[in-house]
Amino acid sequence: MSDTSNKLHNQHDKLFKTVFSDPKEAASFFQSYLPANLVQRIDWGSLQLIEKEYIDEEFKSTESDLLYQVKLKNTESEVFLYLLFEHQSRPDKWLRFRLLKYCCRIWDDSFKAYPNQQQLKPILPIVFYQGKQKWEYPTQFLDLINHDNLNTDFLPQFAHFLVDQSGFGLDEFQGETKAQIAQLLLKTAFHGQIRTGLKLFARLLDQVESTGGFDYVEFFILYFVQSHDDLTTEDIVQTVIQETKSQKLGDKVMTLAERLEKKGEERGLEKGLEKGLEKGELIGQIRAFQLMLKQSQNSKEELMGKTVDELEAMLQQLTQSFSTS
Repeated sequence: MSDTSNKLHNQHDKLFKTVFSDPKEAASFFQSYLPANLVQRIDWGSLQLIEKEYIDEEFKSTESDLLYQVKLKNTESEVFLYLLFEHQSRPDKWLRFRLLKYCCRIWDDSFKAYPNQQQLKPILPIVFYQGKQKWEYPTQFLDLINHDNLNTDFLPQFAHFLVDQSGFGLDEFQGETKAQIAQLLLKTAFHGQIRTGLKLFARLLDQVESTGGFDYVEFFILYFVQSHDDLTTEDIVQTVIQETKSQKLGDKVMTLAERLEKKGEERGLEKGLEKGLEKGELIGQIRAFQLMLKQSQNSKEELMGKTVDELEAMLQQLTQSFSTS
């Protein structure tokens, strides 16, 4: 996997796990998309995250997973909810085979923790998919097996729940606010529609409550900027101000934008002419050299409109001027 692909996967994986590791956000997601009769049977207040991964090494670039344990109402029975986020662009026929392996690994861990258990806890696998093509494969595992003229009673049989958002509009996501934002951000990362998504994002961002701990507003903004090369913090600042009318949120976003720009300039000065710098770092270097040479500084908006090659050419001219000054 290339460095760029690895970086993107890490961003998607971090967003998915940061938001849905919160039992409240996870519960809201499940309650929105699982069948109503199952939702009604589960004691959602008992939902607990089990911090373990079960994905095959070769699929860690295209899958993320979370495992939860929850009680059923009016009983002492517990079940596992296994959420597999599939961030491939098209459906995968053999995902069901991997699910079988992942479920067996979960039961293996269960035996390690409770070696004297008399029965296995049920595992309810949920596949979360946002690819560009509709998921058209059956959800039953048995469909993968050539069972002509065989009694299927003796073959593995299970099905997974499917949350297929490939055809969702950007305003159709359900759940608590942060769960909605996560779905929206992931969808725009895979499908585009950045400007429309940015407006909806700004309105949802205004509803995120401050907890005094983890800064979700900053986390979401950074993800949005890092996932789209043609999107800047200035775009987000302007959209937040236009869409929310919230002075407090606007001030917070502006402060973050200024901090990121300053950080980019500082990194640019430190790294000099190193190739492969991101556009923000190149702009930071150019404006810094213009300042040292007492030249009129190009605006950041003007520089953002240039290509990386054009910025590198500008930077080379400035460094030559600086070395002879």
